[in-house]
Amino acid sequence: MTGLIQNFVQLKSRRIIRISDISCSSHGSVSLTGFGISKLINLFEYSCDSKEIGVYQLGSESKTIQNFEIKRKYVLLISDKKQIAITLLHF
Repeated sequence: MTGLIQNFVQLKSRRIIRISDISCSSHGSVSLTGFGISKLINLFEYSCDSKEIGVYQLGSESKTIQNFEIKRKYVLLISDKKQIAITLLHF
């Protein structure tokens, strides 16, 4: 799963997506395709709500989404069979 943990992003709508495909048309436009995460769960609440600092436990993937605007990059960590998304400080 090493190659798959670097392809998570948050959209401007605040939804988290796993990018599954990047393609370019013959006209030079870039198209992104990904799977939306159906549920974002708080990982912790003390000393602050984890969602406030961009840390989520991820639920299952839902429908395919195409051509979206990215707000920030996430990295995926696996802990005790939980998928945890943590926002990067740079983008």
